[in-house]
Amino acid sequence: MSIKTKPSIEMLDEMHKQPKYWKAGIFYVNSNDSRLFVPKRAPYFGWTLNFGNPFAYVFLIVLIVIIGILPLILTK
Repeated sequence: MSIKTKPSIEMLDEMHKQPKYWKAGIFYVNSNDSRLFVPKRAPYFGWTLNFGNPFAYVFLIVLIVIIGILPLILTK
């Protein structure tokens, strides 16, 4: 797959099913999949981050900062 071609939904779903993209069975890491959120291996359990997408780390850091600052704001 070249960088300029966008993978089809079917291709993304097929990559999602492959065990090699699931680290420790719970972390989805696939840099070829541009989605930030992907269904968990068992879709009825919700969604997870694609740690192959660099924005996943930005999202996680922002979320941690907001959770850390929120109690400080609410106690004043």
